[in-house]
This record gives sequence, structure tokens and C-alpha cells, in this order.
Amino acid sequence: MKTRLPVTLLLTAFAVILALPPVVHGQNNRRVIDTAAQEALLERAEALIARKEIRPAEALAALIDPYFPRYQKAEEEKPSQPRGPSEMEILTAASAQIRPSGSVTLSGSDFLLLGEKRLRQGDVLTIEYLNQKYPITIAKFDSRSVTLRFNQQEITRNYR
Repeated sequence: MKTRLPVTLLLTAFAVILALPPVVHGQNNRRVIDTAAQEALLERAEALIARKEIRPAEALAALIDPYFPRYQKAEEEKPSQPRGPSEMEILTAASAQIRPSGSVTLSGSDFLLLGEKRLRQGDVLTIEYLNQKYPITIAKFDSRSVTLRFNQQEITRNYR
């Protein structure tokens, strides 16, 4: 008859060995800080919590305002460039330069007569104003008036 230890007894013994404190296994995981390291640590902690002199101007400059980001502030500080004429000024100058002689219907199509040119609705004229060229669109016209468009602005002028 052979004597064997049952498997459960072996597993129980293994679990007990693992559960013993590390000192039993020959290991000591406690760390004791020597006095020099402890003093250095205390000095660093005191330096971190020490009060610093705060100047109000510097403190305000360091704050970040979420409702007024710094990139917008930088744009406002730039000197403003001289702006060109407004869209309405360009249209007013264009309406003074364009003098239609009338309108005519040929083959079912309406044409605006500008000297010898025949222009349709949607045609683009290039007008020079203050040494710049601007594309002016003929938005619509009838027998008495013409509507000119530049970007989103429109102006209507009577020509008779």
C-alpha cells in the first residue's frame, strides 16, 4: 500500500506558504527614510507651500478669460489697415458709369442696350473704381430701370 498525500493537502500547504508575511520568506519591504533624505523632503515641501509675493498686474495678465480668448485680443491690437470702398459705394459709382440707352426684345429674349452692346440679365460688366476693377452683375432690367448687383448688395437706377 502506497501512501500519497492527497492533492488537496498539497494545495492547502502551498496556499499557507504564500499567505505568510514576507518576513518569513526573508524579504523586508519596509523602507525607512534616513534623516538626510527626510530633511531634503521637508525642505522641498516647505518651498512648495511657501507664500510668494504676487503682483496684481502680473496676476491679471496671467488669467485666461474664457469669454475673451487671447487670439482675439491680439487681432484687436494690430493696427487697422485702410479699408477699401464699401459695396454700396462701388455700386453707386458703377450706376453712374453705366448709362443704358434702352431695352429691346429680340426673338423672345430681352436685351439691355448699352451703346452698341446687347446685355442680358445675369451678364457681368467690369467697372473700374479707384484703380480697382470690380465685377458688376446686371440682376434685372425693364424698360425704365436697371438693377445692378455686387456681391450681396443691389441698387436700382432709372435710366429714362
